[in-house]
Amino acid sequence: MDMEIRMFCSSILLACSMRRKGIQHMVGLLEKQLASELSKMTLEEALTLARAFSHHLTLIGVAETDH
Repeated sequence: MDMEIRMFCSSILLACSMRRKGIQHMVGLLEKQLASELSKMTLEEALTLARAFSHHLTLIGVAETDH
């Protein structure tokens, strides 16, 4: 499960990065894949993913503030 969460978070960040860089055609495909994977998760798995992603974004914010 931990590896799945890391992969999912990485995919979300990749989609965000691609959107910022204007790579729209790949973003749509990636978002559809992410939505499909998310719909297969149980509520508990989705909550774990949300918490993991929230912690990740908090750490990024701290790193950017302190850098």
